[in-house]
Amino acid sequence: MSRACPACIPAITAFLLLSLPQPAAAAELIETGAMLRLTWGLLVVLGVMLILYALVRKRFSLFQSPSGSAIRIVELRHLMPKKSLCLVEVRGQHFLLGLSADRVSLIAELPVEPGRKESFAAALEQSTAHRTP
Repeated sequence: MSRACPACIPAITAFLLLSLPQPAAAAELIETGAMLRLTWGLLVVLGVMLILYALVRKRFSLFQSPSGSAIRIVELRHLMPKKSLCLVEVRGQHFLLGLSADRVSLIAELPVEPGRKESFAAALEQSTAHRTP
């Protein structure tokens, strides 16, 4: 059995109340006022939810690091569920890491030339070129 969200209960209640048979004049007056209140209430709740979502996302981002941090995630590529490759920069040195649900593996240490920004694809190609089959 599915449960209704707490924000949906006023909307469901208003719908059920408006669907009951009522005298024509009273029903029209109640319908207009209730619909306006319901609409404004839903817009306010939606606005508050969007603002809270934006604040939480900005404040608690997993890949955000302080400006003076020595560790920086350059790029992250998801390969399959719970498996990904991560290019990390630590004090000017790049490391290609393999991430899984229960393990972090160092795939390669990549040299970084000053002033050159390398893409993830180029770093991956360079790391696989050094391996012998």
